[in-house]
Amino acid sequence: MVPKKRTYISLFSSAGVGCYGFHLNDFECVATNEILPERLNVQKYNHKCKYESGYIGGDITSVETKELLYSQITKWKEEENLKQVDVIFATPPCQGMSTANYKKKNEKPRNSLVVEAIKIIKDVLPKVFVFENVRAFMKTTCKDLSGEDMPIGESITKNLSEFYNIEYKVINFKEYGIPSSRPRTIVIGTSKKMRNVSPLNLFPIRQTEITLRQVIGNLRPLKYGERDPEDIYHFFREYPRHMQSWISELKEGQSAFENEDPNRRPFQLNKSGEKVANKGAYMGNKYRRLFWDKPCACIATRNDQLASQDTIHPRDNRVLSIRELMRLMTIPDDFQWSSTSLNKIKDPELFLKDNELNIRRCIGEAVPTGIVAQIAQNINTMLEFEEFVAEYDTKQLDLYLKDNKLLKNFYIDTYLKEKMIVDAKERGSFYTSQRVVYESIRKIKIESPIIRILEPAVGLGAFIPQLTTLFSNAEKIIIDCVEIDAETIKSLQESLKKIKLGVNVELNIFNADFLTFPLQEKYDLVVTNPPYGKTKEKYPLLTNGAHRTSNLFALFLLKIYNVATEIVCVIPKNFAIADEFFSVRKTYETYPIVRICDFGVKFFEKVFVEIISIHFSKKYSANTEITDFINDKKYEKPQGYIYHEKLWLLYRDAWFDNYIKTLRLGVFDFFRDRSITNAALSDSGRIRVLRSKNIQDDGSIVCKPGYDKFVDNVSCFAVGTYLNSNAVIMPNFTYNTRAAILPRNTIPNGSIVILIPQKNLKKIDLRLYATPSFRKYYAIVKSYSKFTLNIDDCSVYYIGVKK
Repeated sequence: MVPKKRTYISLFSSAGVGCYGFHLNDFECVATNEILPERLNVQKYNHKCKYESGYIGGDITSVETKELLYSQITKWKEEENLKQVDVIFATPPCQGMSTANYKKKNEKPRNSLVVEAIKIIKDVLPKVFVFENVRAFMKTTCKDLSGEDMPIGESITKNLSEFYNIEYKVINFKEYGIPSSRPRTIVIGTSKKMRNVSPLNLFPIRQTEITLRQVIGNLRPLKYGERDPEDIYHFFREYPRHMQSWISELKEGQSAFENEDPNRRPFQLNKSGEKVANKGAYMGNKYRRLFWDKPCACIATRNDQLASQDTIHPRDNRVLSIRELMRLMTIPDDFQWSSTSLNKIKDPELFLKDNELNIRRCIGEAVPTGIVAQIAQNINTMLEFEEFVAEYDTKQLDLYLKDNKLLKNFYIDTYLKEKMIVDAKERGSFYTSQRVVYESIRKIKIESPIIRILEPAVGLGAFIPQLTTLFSNAEKIIIDCVEIDAETIKSLQESLKKIKLGVNVELNIFNADFLTFPLQEKYDLVVTNPPYGKTKEKYPLLTNGAHRTSNLFALFLLKIYNVATEIVCVIPKNFAIADEFFSVRKTYETYPIVRICDFGVKFFEKVFVEIISIHFSKKYSANTEITDFINDKKYEKPQGYIYHEKLWLLYRDAWFDNYIKTLRLGVFDFFRDRSITNAALSDSGRIRVLRSKNIQDDGSIVCKPGYDKFVDNVSCFAVGTYLNSNAVIMPNFTYNTRAAILPRNTIPNGSIVILIPQKNLKKIDLRLYATPSFRKYYAIVKSYSKFTLNIDDCSVYYIGVKK
């Protein structure tokens, strides 16, 4: 597999501090836009773009600026064979939303700059988009593309959710590997065309907090006016000498306003020359000394001022130097703020006089490089996985397994391991794509400092990475994983070494048969893709005569029932419609359903089992969402509406409700003989064996030369008792329903069922079953299943007659 260079576009890019995280992960910048020339120049110093024309200065709201950006994409398509931009990264101005800007006026026009980014994303359609902004970002009002005022989050959803799966998280960067506090919103969208990438795959992960001492403790102490001779960015920024007494005796975390001596508290001189104590908002964090052994407080744009928020060094009587600020914002030491290398700057004083404030403000406005680097690395990993699956060739499995680079990718590694399980089908386990995981868990809401999760059939851990991201703000995530196969556990443990899950994650892995595993805990969440298929094992504690199913996934559902507030399961669609699961369905009707996803076979390779996911929640009371991924449709159903007498009708609607009122239900029993196999048939004989194609829409029976089969003796077949009985027959595996009377000297094979009327049924209009209305009705009865079409004890109930 040939490595591909990733591409990105950066909007509102300032000096490119955040974007440098893409550079560190070998992304190439197609175009970058910034309105201020002095900041765009910093990007040029760092050789951000391959082509000079990629640096686009100007107002992004203007047609001319956008045209320059679009022409650059065209240039890359023509000269670099670019098929699709990988990422658009946008950090629109946030002054109108920032809590630091407490004197803000009407900032709606500025906030609406985000809509320009939305417009560009909608035009370009990259694989991924990322917004980074202040905590209040998604709730802040903007003027949408339609001209209507609405929250930014609503505008993003309205304009982009057709093309993207979108998630956002409000996180404090100090908990994600950045040694300074910065509560921010990250919004990530991933193209719905990608089958193996979810936005939850791309967020940064929880890390141990990093302190000032760890990051800047090795830099030399500085006295008043001093500069490190080896580093012009590490210097003591001077301030009026009289202020020194305000801060010189401060302890860590203490503000000058807390000095016991009033003469050591900050003041101003009035027109009469009298001292007037400073008063106003945010005094508590002004003139405040930082802590050595904690992350830095949030770095603001006015980090040059003692009077700004939390700017004073934990030891020295000064504000933090540029070098210290850079390290606290994870900006690499080799990041260039000048066209001239540091050791060649002839007059450092003049250079700092001209550039210091711009540098400091760029740092104060920036996204920490380390946060973007994490996201960029995750994008790299997931796009590599997406491309690998698209190009995967089973013939090359051995070659893939020898490629150490590929096997460093957790997702490729586990995908290949799944392919190696020769008996996967017999075991009933299949690879669960990351899109299926995402769609299954995306609606889960658990607000708790400690979250306990049970994964009773963990396999190779497909759910684990996204679960840990979904709940990354929790203090602790405890996941109990159960797996019956010891070799699979060994493979999982090896794979987990190739991915970081977060310091707040505790994994407990048990080698056990879950159906006999003792559950001693109540969980917040159970999430699973259990094994499918019949078992010969007896589990009396589970079935106890109340349930006649022997399918493993149904037994798993019975075991996890009432174990957690939230249950998410990925299971065969026939759970909703097969007679075997009737009692299990009835059991689960006590759990409200948040969402059902009907995947069909869309996300499952070579698996001829239709798949759905169901999210149950005891705390939920609103409508149930049904998402049909086969036809790309979404429905809202009242809670409990899909439950019917015998089945769960996923696509029940008002039309269905009206039509079913015209029918009398439960009027037939049925019989089907599965023993008439091809080995028992011949091309001629005394008795013709009918198959489904012999029955026509008008109820007639036709001969089909080359298709028709015969037998001479029916005594060995159970269906023989219906010979010459004038029974009603109906094809078994079709939505093209139709019925006929069984002709003399014929019997049906297993593709046709015999409908046995109840004794009080006097008249049957067989024309009903070939009508478009009945066929539409019956398709809803079967929830549009493509494989589970056979008539059974539940579905025969719905083959009614006209009232």
